[in-house]
Amino acid sequence: MTTTTEDLEAEARVRAHLRQKMQERGINQGELARRVGSSEGNMSRLLRGERGFGLGLVLRICRALEVTPTRLLEENPPERFFDAQP
Repeated sequence: MTTTTEDLEAEARVRAHLRQKMQERGINQGELARRVGSSEGNMSRLLRGERGFGLGLVLRICRALEVTPTRLLEENPPERFFDAQP
């Protein structure tokens, strides 16, 4: 499967949303890695764009950051994310 420019742009957007939500929550990449059951090195590579996202990882990240997958993946998120409903 070939990665398109659209795919790369979407991944960059998700990474930006992740960083924003991490900052809002006061969570660093080491803490996020611990919460999702990954290593800090893997989380660092993911945030730098050197590693891709699997659906399972996206869902674990959403739970860890208390954000819905919809909010994390949307193209034009509101200025601040809405918290996931319990």
